[in-house]
Amino acid sequence: MNRPRVSLIVINWNTAADLRSCLRSAEETARTFPVETIVVDNASMDGSTEMVRSEFPLVRLIANSENLGFAGAVNQGLRAASGEYFLVLNADIVLLPDAVRRLTERMDADPSIGAAMPELMNNDGSR
Repeated sequence: MNRPRVSLIVINWNTAADLRSCLRSAEETARTFPVETIVVDNASMDGSTEMVRSEFPLVRLIANSENLGFAGAVNQGLRAASGEYFLVLNADIVLLPDAVRRLTERMDADPSIGAAMPELMNNDGSR
């Protein structure tokens, strides 16, 4: 397997419905752009890990037995990631088509950029 351009690292805690939407958008991204998706679950009690295992078999799941907090989970995801770039997401984020590709192209175009963040929008498209 070739190295993915971007590792999508999704941090989750008891947000199974949001996580499902996030992972569906990650699947759509993966159809046209080389990404890997890693979910770090902080000991959810809402069936999140079971949902990931059954509905998203290509996602790498790190299921913690205790809540390590956001920073601890991000560090776990970063250690597991193999992408050229890392994109850390909360589970309530839905990626728009081409968002990851466009962000990656911007990073590639200017080596002086050390970090970038996509624009966050509401469900209605407003900023």
